[in-house]
Amino acid sequence: MMAHNGVPNQAFMGKLESCLDDLAAMCNSPQDALHVLPLLGGIEPGAQSAVLSMLAVAVACGLPLDPLLDSCLKAVARWQVTDLRAKARLLVQQGATLVGVMDEYGVLEEG
Repeated sequence: MMAHNGVPNQAFMGKLESCLDDLAAMCNSPQDALHVLPLLGGIEPGAQSAVLSMLAVAVACGLPLDPLLDSCLKAVARWQVTDLRAKARLLVQQGATLVGVMDEYGVLEEG
């Protein structure tokens, strides 16, 4: 819809590349994972806070990533890529997801 209204396709491609770069960085660096993980959606808040606290401890102590934590980060990245393919939702910081219905005939009641 935005491309139809004049937003160039290159803007979407740049945003897509940025999202994929962030996901790759999250899998390769615990420091990057600390910055990227809170921005991602679709993760249960309790699980997200547990992973973030384990990451923070690993980064603060200079420890290598635990294999379980590493596999959790990779699973989150795979899920995000799958979601990108299926729903084409790009992460826009300070953005919002709006859901609505078009009422061409004006028969729907508000609410």
